[in-house]
Amino acid sequence: MGFRISLLIVGLLVSGCASARGPAVGAPLPEVPTVGLDRQPASLSGLTRGRVALVALWATWCTSCVRELDALNRLQAEVGGKALVVGVAVGEPYDKVAEYLRARRLSYAQLVDEDFKLADALGTDRVPTTLVVNRYGQLRYAGGALDRDALSALRQALAE
Repeated sequence: MGFRISLLIVGLLVSGCASARGPAVGAPLPEVPTVGLDRQPASLSGLTRGRVALVALWATWCTSCVRELDALNRLQAEVGGKALVVGVAVGEPYDKVAEYLRARRLSYAQLVDEDFKLADALGTDRVPTTLVVNRYGQLRYAGGALDRDALSALRQALAE
């Protein structure tokens, strides 16, 4: 796994976080196992089922991702029960992610995708990646860092 992380980091540095592939807008979320912060098996599709969600794929080493954590926390407070904000840490061990998050006291859901299974199933190899999922489990938006387009897509998904 360490080699794969090194390849991902080198790939991100060389490509400037760009990727030739990416999540397919309109496709359903894949059924892929991850782990919740409670160490229990979880899946993004199960967690978001029946709910609009903004999903942020991130890593502790990614400075852009780390800058988004507080904004995502504020967004969850703003949308309340109307939508769900979910962070998915990719490519890092559970213990490292859990320790990193413990000090930050974030109020939005977090999953851990240690082995890139969810990221691979989504077709993305970059962080940050922001997704918007409608209440039917379909991807309505896929982009990079959290931005106005992502927030607009979230509003549109809430209106569906």
